[in-house]
Amino acid sequence: PQGTLLGVLSFILMINDLDTPCTTMQVDNTTVYQDSNSTTDSTLQSAVDSAINWSKSNSMRINASKTKIMLICFKKDPPTVPKIKVDGNEIERVESCTLLGIHLNSSLTWNDHIDKLYKRANQRLYFIAQLKRTKVEGKDMVAVYTSLIRPILEYACQLSHGGLNKQQEILLESIQERALAMAFPSCEYTVALQLANITSL
Repeated sequence: PQGTLLGVLSFILMINDLDTPCTTMQVDNTTVYQDSNSTTDSTLQSAVDSAINWSKSNSMRINASKTKIMLICFKKDPPTVPKIKVDGNEIERVESCTLLGIHLNSSLTWNDHIDKLYKRANQRLYFIAQLKRTKVEGKDMVAVYTSLIRPILEYACQLSHGGLNKQQEILLESIQERALAMAFPSCEYTVALQLANITSL
């Protein structure tokens, strides 16, 4: 069952014998990928067919509507993506996708990921605004911020933050600045960081 402590382990045990001609990665779903200089020697279709045959023999079903293909290529003239099918239905080609909560795009920039994090964290600032309206103390607002909002801004930061540009860094930091401005309205940001006992992002 999803959301349980043993859910991921159970899933891995169930699909441990899944073998395809391409590399696969399993966590709570399966990703098949191929590193190739051309698409003429692509084995993706045979990999998908292997996964389909395995799923049928294990009384499982691959959801074709949720299955996507994405090409990552930095050539001026990218090759034609081969048509990959699941049970006769062609897999949709996308320019971005979400993998384990990380928003990837075909150009391998962090634009999509940061935009999604910013939007989600910005929506949760509403909680801080409501607490301020009811005159909750600043330290309690910080507790709500560090438990509900900051984890969003820090999600996969070990992977993404080293590749952010200055504008993206400022965008993420602005969420924390606004939260601390509500918690400590008379203080500058650097002072508010000290009062909140947290570091900048």
